[in-house]
Amino acid sequence: MTTRIGKAIVAGLLGATFALVLAACGGDEPTATPVPVATPTAPTGSPTPTPDPFQVEWDALVEAAQADGEISTFGFSEAELVGGVLIPFQDKFGIKVINSDGSGRQQSERTLAERAVGKYTLDVWIGGIGTPNNILIPVGALASIPETIFHPEILDETAWLGGPIIWLDPQHEFILAYAGSADQDSINYNTDLVKGDEITSFWDLLDPRWKGKIVANDPRSGGSSAHTIFYYVHPELGPEFLTRLLTETDLVFAPDRRTSAEWLATGQYLLCLWSCGTEVQAAREDGLPVSEVWPTPLKEGGDIRVGSGGYTIVDTPANPNAQKLFTNWFLSREGQMLYQEATKNNSLRTDIPKDVIPEKDHLDANTDYLFFALDPDILEKSKAAFVLVEEVLAAAGR
Repeated sequence: MTTRIGKAIVAGLLGATFALVLAACGGDEPTATPVPVATPTAPTGSPTPTPDPFQVEWDALVEAAQADGEISTFGFSEAELVGGVLIPFQDKFGIKVINSDGSGRQQSERTLAERAVGKYTLDVWIGGIGTPNNILIPVGALASIPETIFHPEILDETAWLGGPIIWLDPQHEFILAYAGSADQDSINYNTDLVKGDEITSFWDLLDPRWKGKIVANDPRSGGSSAHTIFYYVHPELGPEFLTRLLTETDLVFAPDRRTSAEWLATGQYLLCLWSCGTEVQAAREDGLPVSEVWPTPLKEGGDIRVGSGGYTIVDTPANPNAQKLFTNWFLSREGQMLYQEATKNNSLRTDIPKDVIPEKDHLDANTDYLFFALDPDILEKSKAAFVLVEEVLAAAGR
């Protein structure tokens, strides 16, 4: 199964000072602060107004979360810390934010080791889908998100790309996709030496004219994984295309991404594949003759990549009320607008402005997008893609 977000849907989307601790804290298994019940009052002799059930629950939750006093998160980047998500939450609600960073594998090992001795220090985890699906869910370390969400802006199915909420786990309850950018940087090129109409399909990369002229980042590396998966699962590309791309083009693997961009800019190579975009964009902004955006849509279209835009909440959280409040705030319009402004990553909410999103990440109304995160078999297909790459490169002595 492959899933596409079509042109019609995309066209509809186009209109559309603090003490922050950067380390995880300790703590025993928490006891949830009881959520108080708000009782509305009215002037004597006047009709009793009907309270807004959401506002009553929200006000009570804010009070309970403030009694928790803090929230412990993992995965937010420096841009999100300094630029605008965690600080506004802390300032708005008076709840101290404790954020940890590092690799997902390191954090998962720490989290599981703590939980084994009855220690619970974490509330919220954001990142990719690998560690949560492969490590955290099987041991019951994540909690069900639908049981936590009550904000009407989140429950509104029309407010999310393709609606309803997109889930990144087979159970459809543990990993919520909140961000995803259109990928149009699959082919980066030297603008002095390559014309945009010379390649109209990914299959054109197999033309002998490009043999020995393509630099790439190693497709076995984690940062290149999305491209590997895209080639493998795309119904018009697949294993045959991926195999031929690796064996017929005399690809040269650069030692790092900066080097690949430099080689492209100097004309040593004409094209760059497998996650060159960020470094090529920086080179273009420095005035070098390169581009990270292919000028014309390719026949096979592009894809929408969630990347690190997966949201999870930890079972038996350190601060249960703060966890619930943050979840309902972060995924609301306010939270996602702040996230998008701080990171320039595209939120999957369609009811917020998109003017801060870089050109290369914008959804193009003339392009069909493969959204393989919606494929329920994507984890198995991803593993198969990397097995194929390993076998092909091993056979070639690489």
